[in-house]
Amino acid sequence: MTDNFELDWAKSIQKSKQTSNVSQIDPVIQKKQIDEELKYFKKKLRDAINEKNKIKAKEILKKLIKTRSRLLKIALTKRGADHEEELKKYYHDCYALTKTTSKLLNI
Repeated sequence: MTDNFELDWAKSIQKSKQTSNVSQIDPVIQKKQIDEELKYFKKKLRDAINEKNKIKAKEILKKLIKTRSRLLKIALTKRGADHEEELKKYYHDCYALTKTTSKLLNI
């Protein structure tokens, strides 16, 4: 990845956070954007783990969990969504992320 891509990505994320009324954005578009952010942060986490950089990995892990919680929020606002099932998925994803990261970094 180039530095320009990362800078553009960071600007894009910052701009999306500055949007005051996120609920006006179509949930399908939000979900797609969040999925892209998850992929990006997972790649950055893999890189940090390969570098054995515990501090960077912890920071990225926090960002991943926060991003995953945004996906949960969208899922919980859907009509007919099984809230208990969505919460289980969130818990499982977060647990797997933290457990795997800890194991790989020997924390």
